[in-house]
Amino acid sequence: MSADTLESLLQWLNERMAPDNVTIQADTPLFEGIIDSMKVLELIAWTEKETGQTIPDQKIVMSNFSTARRVAEVFGKD
Repeated sequence: MSADTLESLLQWLNERMAPDNVTIQADTPLFEGIIDSMKVLELIAWTEKETGQTIPDQKIVMSNFSTARRVAEVFGKD
């Protein structure tokens, strides 16, 4: 896992996606009131930009975006 990717993602999520009075942590479930169908598109776009890779359609599944830690594990730069 890329610690840099995780740190950058957590910063971005907390600035852009976190509801009031919520701090998103590495293992916060993102699909429980934080990420909706529109916001997941922003998360995918951020991930592609941050990692410099296009995410193949077969990897765009909820389990790969369930937490910030999972995103960093699956897509993080080494």
